[in-house]
Amino acid sequence: MAAIPAPRGRLFLLRRIAAAACILLALGLITWVPWPRSLPDSVTATPAAGCLARIYWIFAGNAVPIFAGLMIATRKYDLLPLAGVYWLGVAALLAVRWCDIRFYQGKTADDRPADLGTWVRYALAVLAASGLGFGAAWGLYVWQAPTGAG
Repeated sequence: MAAIPAPRGRLFLLRRIAAAACILLALGLITWVPWPRSLPDSVTATPAAGCLARIYWIFAGNAVPIFAGLMIATRKYDLLPLAGVYWLGVAALLAVRWCDIRFYQGKTADDRPADLGTWVRYALAVLAASGLGFGAAWGLYVWQAPTGAG
């Protein structure tokens, strides 16, 4: 049985050179990139409760008033219990944000340190938006009310 001749030519040579260059580049990047050896002293780990609080007030906590408002606007359920759920959701959102700042060195959504002044601005914005949202949901609830016996 005849041995298969090794490919020769410029294309084969270019492939070998490219493979060698990629290997050298990878090795060079691994050795020359200044990988952090340890965390600086100023960095502290955030407890899991702090991470959960941040996820709640940025994402999940807004869902409670939004869905309660949508359920009010569709008029499929009684207004009073849903209004309570709506405003309890808003209160929980504000309480979790306050706890995040007070106990877990909370940060803003763009990763800057937060203080109680930040919380006051956040609370005013949330209360204004929640008031407008509840007003719109209540307006739709009233607008869809039956108008009397035909």
